[in-house]
Amino acid sequence: MKGIIIKKTPLDLILGGNKTWEIRGSPATHRGFVGLVESGRQKVVGFAKLVDCIKLDNEVFASHSDRHGSPALHSGYKTPYAWVLESPVRLQRALPYQHKQGCVIWVNIDDSVVAYAMLQAYVDSKAGPRPPEEVAVVARAPEPRPLPPQPRPGNGGDHLTVLEHLEKHGYAVVPTDLDVAQARAYFDAEIANFPEFNADASKYVLGGFGALGNPASFHNPTVRLLRVWAHAIIRPLLAPLAGTRGGPMYFEQVVDRMMVRQKGESASAEAWHRDEAKLAGADDLVFGGWWNLDSTAQYFSCIAGSHKVVSGNKGFATVKLSAELKAQMRRDRTKVEIPPGHILVFYEKILHEIEATKRRTDMYRQFLGWRMSPTGEPLVANLRELLATQAVVPLKSGQMPPMYAKLHWTNHRDLLERFSANVRPECKTVRTVGSGVCKGERRCVVDMVMGSLESYQFRKYEAYSEREIALLLPDVI
Repeated sequence: MKGIIIKKTPLDLILGGNKTWEIRGSPATHRGFVGLVESGRQKVVGFAKLVDCIKLDNEVFASHSDRHGSPALHSGYKTPYAWVLESPVRLQRALPYQHKQGCVIWVNIDDSVVAYAMLQAYVDSKAGPRPPEEVAVVARAPEPRPLPPQPRPGNGGDHLTVLEHLEKHGYAVVPTDLDVAQARAYFDAEIANFPEFNADASKYVLGGFGALGNPASFHNPTVRLLRVWAHAIIRPLLAPLAGTRGGPMYFEQVVDRMMVRQKGESASAEAWHRDEAKLAGADDLVFGGWWNLDSTAQYFSCIAGSHKVVSGNKGFATVKLSAELKAQMRRDRTKVEIPPGHILVFYEKILHEIEATKRRTDMYRQFLGWRMSPTGEPLVANLRELLATQAVVPLKSGQMPPMYAKLHWTNHRDLLERFSANVRPECKTVRTVGSGVCKGERRCVVDMVMGSLESYQFRKYEAYSEREIALLLPDVI
């Protein structure tokens, strides 16, 4: 997308709806959406539609101050042109872009910045409804196409569409146009401004897994924009499944966490298990996954096809295996590669494991989830309240995301207390040791399950618009 560089005063008039003519000394042939860039800031602060270019004389200029916003009788140009702008939208947060040296009128804005800009407008209640096709300019669902063969013994090089692969093997990897470097930069900026943490905080959750549990990690603008973008991509891919269920089906995105696993950390190894949604119905289809925001591949270890041989929903369900069967599963497992910027989608009932691999660099993910159900009831009954207060949202398994594990309190209280020094006083509580040689000892530590931004009396992010909430509640697909 092209962007127009405009000085602050006229730019504010445009974004406020008080100026529809941007006067320039040369014609503009470009039409369509343009970014609005504030001169000297190198940031996109909004966008509008450039719909026309009118050649003026100075008499016409002087008689249309209501359109260009200048009280002057002369434009300052030998031949003035009115660049006619419509439908201006101011972004909640200005977005930086790479400014090419020497650009003074027009700039080229990266697709990833355009995506964030369009999506901000899509979810901003003040901007009014934005047609989905506008978002689809940059957040479009890819056409179903063959996936590369998965590195699985016996795969046989079968080339399937994304949906066919998901149905047959229980997982699929979906390409997107996301600029992962930019996404990581926004992740870092959001984390640095988390209201629950002190300015000098260096760690944001205890444990090696790295999935965050503070309320701001669920409700900040970046993760909300990523959810909208992911929904635009994944919903059309999963929609054909509704036609196979013999009745109307409802589709909802399930709120999930952002993850930053720091360099040198490793997730605790977890036995083969299924992430079954405890609150889901027997006929529900529940999907998990994540968006790989790293510049290198991430991996998912699973038993392909194992989603077909289980029924019911037990929450986080581990599988007891004999040593012989464990060895067999290690031989049969699929190590799925998720390239940078790709989304992994899998049936929650697929058997998978977490391997304890120490990171050489920070790892970034946005966890995602969806549910298709014959009922119109949301998976989380009080979701509207949680969104309104900007609270921690339960996982699909029914678990509440913790800031630390039970074993940290039992065996590592000193470590827990040191970690809690990163956290604001409002988010701490005094706990008393209930047994053992340290019985009666009191420690001031971070809330194990945090409250809401509202309950802590922190400033909340922009309220969710009805359109944004609609993606997170069941809707007929």
